[in-house]
Amino acid sequence: MIYECMPYYNEEMVARLRINNDKNHIDSIHVAESDYTFRYDYKGYNFPGDLIDFDFVSYEKLNVKRCFCPNTILGKLKLLKYRVSNNKYKKLLASPPWFNEATQRNKVAKSINPKDEDYVILCDIDEILDMEYLPKILE
Repeated sequence: MIYECMPYYNEEMVARLRINNDKNHIDSIHVAESDYTFRYDYKGYNFPGDLIDFDFVSYEKLNVKRCFCPNTILGKLKLLKYRVSNNKYKKLLASPPWFNEATQRNKVAKSINPKDEDYVILCDIDEILDMEYLPKILE
C-alpha cells in the first residue's frame, strides 16, 4: 500500500490537481489542516469538502491549541524545553513557525498505521510526483 501524507494550507487548485494526479497510483491520501497559519494567525479551515468524497482521501482538522506554539515570547520559551544537540534541528526549535510546520507535517503522518511492506510519502501538497518514476521509487 502507498500512503501520501501532507499538510494543507490554502492551495485549493493545487490540491485538486494533486489528488486527480494521484488517484490512479496512490492507495491512500491523508491531509491535515489547521485553522491557524504557522505564524499563529487565524485563517479558518479551507480544504474543499468535495475532495473528501474520494474513497482514498482522509482529512483531519488539527486542534491548534494542543499542538501549535504561538509566535510570541511565551511560545519561544515553551520551545526551550526541547534540548537538541544536532544543528539541523536548532533552526526548527529557534522559531515557533518552523516548529508549527513540522508539527502539522508529523501529525498527519501519525494518522496512518503502515505495515513494513507499505510505502509512506511525506510531502507538501504542491510537491506533485511524476508518476512515471513511481515504479523506480518502489523498487
